[in-house]
Amino acid sequence: DEERNEYETAWEIYQKEKNRIEEESEKTGEGSYFQLLAQLTIMRKAAEKCRRYHLAEFMNRSWQEGKAPVCIVAFKGTITGAYRILIEDYGWTRDDVSIIWGGSVESLSLKKKVALKIKNNKLFQEAMKEADLDIQELGFDLENLEVKTDEQLAFEKAHRLLTQDPKEREQERKNFQYQRARGMFLTFKSGGVGLSAHHQYIEAKPREVLLTPVYSEKELVQGLGRCPRITSMSDTYQYMIYYVGTIEEAVAQRVVMKLKNLKHVVKMKESWEDLFTGRKAPLKKEDNDLLDDVDAFEGGNSMLEYIGEK
Repeated sequence: DEERNEYETAWEIYQKEKNRIEEESEKTGEGSYFQLLAQLTIMRKAAEKCRRYHLAEFMNRSWQEGKAPVCIVAFKGTITGAYRILIEDYGWTRDDVSIIWGGSVESLSLKKKVALKIKNNKLFQEAMKEADLDIQELGFDLENLEVKTDEQLAFEKAHRLLTQDPKEREQERKNFQYQRARGMFLTFKSGGVGLSAHHQYIEAKPREVLLTPVYSEKELVQGLGRCPRITSMSDTYQYMIYYVGTIEEAVAQRVVMKLKNLKHVVKMKESWEDLFTGRKAPLKKEDNDLLDDVDAFEGGNSMLEYIGEK
């Protein structure tokens, strides 16, 4: 019930903001593309994060059963939430968990981070000028995005969760490979193709992986390849979980469609669709329309995608 209420509250905020954006768009005749994309991302974060209790329970149970658990998620906020539950409810320590994500400056407020990225990216500024656009005219409602409290920032600082450079990421990976750490948290965007977390050493335990839905089919296949390797010393079981009836169901069903056309999958004659078992509910028209916009964004706007990276 707690998770349902958390998700439904976020869904109501999303629908209210979506309706406002569409009404303004009808009045002004201007597109609402970027605003809707921002709201979809906010919604997806809420849908993933509300399962943090289940992720923590999976990590603890998997370790108790003699396995080395790995959670791969789309958003770092989900990791920090599940990690905090492991610490406070299950008695784990920071050294028990390897955590790898992309570089970031978490201590800055969201507005300052956005401003800093724009300020340091001359290519983006020039493109905006050529298009005769002002950043504020894009319509991002930054006030609706999650801003961390001082207490949360202090917790993340104490547990080495604010910043991370390549050297630190590699050390986190090694700690898990040699089983100095019990489990590992990863984001889909972290590490590149070379990040390997397979069962490589005798003193380590068999890997068990839990993944959340991610919109990019390439990131999904890359995530699925983190732990299973030809040289692995044991079989690797991987599970994709999400709640039926949430936005993640739409994301999962869309990524299945995209997997069919992924060159690597077609070439290797592999089928990944069995990851998404269970009810095959059709997508709502509004979900399809919105995900079509995201398709266009990811396919043709690599520069804006770069802005979102470190």
